[in-house]
Amino acid sequence: MDGSVRSLERFGIDGRRLKGKDKTLYEKPNGYPSVKLTKGGKTISNNIKYLIDKIFK
Repeated sequence: MDGSVRSLERFGIDGRRLKGKDKTLYEKPNGYPSVKLTKGGKTISNNIKYLIDKIFK
C-alpha cells in the first residue's frame, strides 16, 4: 500500500458513467500528505493517515 487515493466509478447527474481516477496528493505545511475529497458539493482536505486509520478501524 502506497497511500494513493482513487475516486469511485459512478454515474453523473446526466446518467453518464464516470470512471474513477487517481486523486492528486499534496503536502500540508505540517508535512503530512493530504488529498481533497468532494461530497455533495463540499470539498474537504483529509490527511492520508486519517483516511487509512478510518478504513482499518
